[in-house]
Amino acid sequence: MRSNPMIRKGFSQANAYDGPVMSIKGTRNKTFLLVGITTLISIFSFVLCIMNLYSTGSFSTAYGLSTFGSIGALVLALVTSFKPQLSKTTSIIYAVFEGLLIGSISLVFELYFPGIIIRTMLLTLLAVVLTLALYKQDPSVGGRIRKGVMIATLSVVGVSLIGLVFSLFGIPFIFWGNNLVGIGFSLLVVGIAIANLIVDYDNIALGSEYGLPKYMEWYFAFGLLVTIIWLYIEILQLISKIASRD
Repeated sequence: MRSNPMIRKGFSQANAYDGPVMSIKGTRNKTFLLVGITTLISIFSFVLCIMNLYSTGSFSTAYGLSTFGSIGALVLALVTSFKPQLSKTTSIIYAVFEGLLIGSISLVFELYFPGIIIRTMLLTLLAVVLTLALYKQDPSVGGRIRKGVMIATLSVVGVSLIGLVFSLFGIPFIFWGNNLVGIGFSLLVVGIAIANLIVDYDNIALGSEYGLPKYMEWYFAFGLLVTIIWLYIEILQLISKIASRD
């Protein structure tokens, strides 16, 4: 398991480390905090975008906050990934940026597809609860699926980058449409995101078992938040694709 890059980042210091070590409980509490911050900021962003929409009739605030939030989140994600020691600070700021992003894009989806936000939130919560129950029932599942999940995730990233290049040149990308292929691809990505939740739970358990430094609680909580937000966005896109076919 030491080959896992997230574990390896902290494990290199664990052998000579005499201070407080991370725990599952500590990581859980920090995850709740980060999710709470993201939720509160997303509500703030949502309301701000609504106020701007009704006062000006434009989506300028939504577009501005989504752009600002996505760029800020990307920068903070890179910093946190390369410098886990800074995760106590960077993960909180990351949660703020993601809140700005989630709130603004959720407003746009909600206006086009009324009721989509509640359905997306419930499905995301259901996925988190069920995968956690599955992992508690059989902790070995994380190790068994780890390699496959990593390959599948990298494949999705590769396909998404190709789609981005296509969009830059105005070329339709079949996986991004609301056709059956596009919906099937979204279902696949949602499944991969859900599988990543199980791997995240396994990372936390392994980190606690290896006695990694206390700051790694923030690092793994950050990793879990990234996956939850990814899952939320993918479910949002999947439901919108299906709804747009009606």
